[in-house]
Amino acid sequence: MASRKIVVFGVTGVQGTSVAKALLADTQHKWHVVGITRNPASRSSKAVAALGVTLAQGDLDDPASYAPAMSGAYGTFINANFWATYRGDSAPAKAAEIRQSSSAVDVALAAGVQHIVYSALESFAPAQELPHFDSKAEVVAYLKATKAPATPLYASYYYSNILGGPRGPVLNLPFPETAVIPSFDPDQIGLWARAAFRDPAKWIGKDMYAAGDSITPKEMAAALSSVVGTPVRALNLSREEFMQLDGDIDHELWLNYLAIVEGRWHRDPKASREIVPEAWDFKTWAENTPEVRERFGV
Repeated sequence: MASRKIVVFGVTGVQGTSVAKALLADTQHKWHVVGITRNPASRSSKAVAALGVTLAQGDLDDPASYAPAMSGAYGTFINANFWATYRGDSAPAKAAEIRQSSSAVDVALAAGVQHIVYSALESFAPAQELPHFDSKAEVVAYLKATKAPATPLYASYYYSNILGGPRGPVLNLPFPETAVIPSFDPDQIGLWARAAFRDPAKWIGKDMYAAGDSITPKEMAAALSSVVGTPVRALNLSREEFMQLDGDIDHELWLNYLAIVEGRWHRDPKASREIVPEAWDFKTWAENTPEVRERFGV
């Protein structure tokens, strides 16, 4: 069986590496994975090359640099990183992400790519702005406007985000412990991307959602307590206390939390698991992540 070429943007990042690994481990189909990287000589690039990825030098800010790699590709996974250009002002980072992703779509279409899987997020406008979500929503709109053969793959809150902060038994999520967080293991996003590439007839033109859990900080703390073996507690700020944090923490991050506090961000883990049955819920992720014990143990 001949292999199909998939071009993966951001191949050294969490999502890109996950997609590359999932495709290369596929026992149902053969894929030739080409990873776009700005520096093929970097340690992270060499690490993915060791997995079997063919590296191609390219920069999302320079479409001509990666256009040759797109030639002959069946599919591509596109993901631009808002945070790579974010310096506290969301406007230029949002504009950069839209420009980079839209240009990648244009190059893919010009090359005759048959399936684009795009790492997406939704907009909550007009109820709330959230620039690093809104940028991806605009790219989804561009995919639809260009009639691209695409599957928007909607990500969720990373479980691994909780590992930040000082070591100790406190879950540093600065909002009410009853707020529901749509979440997943980003190292597994490739399993959903692979499912889309395997079945284009089903997924082109359809939205796909990557989620492993819908869980509150209180439930997270209970799961962490069980895994670590000592009590872990959530901060459990009131809504009023959370609202007062705007200006004290990064505004873009605060807006992300606001979407959670206001219950605007939803996922259906059961539906996501019908696509990827092996998707981890939060506790399973915690049990399989050594950094959890290092971060929350005493």
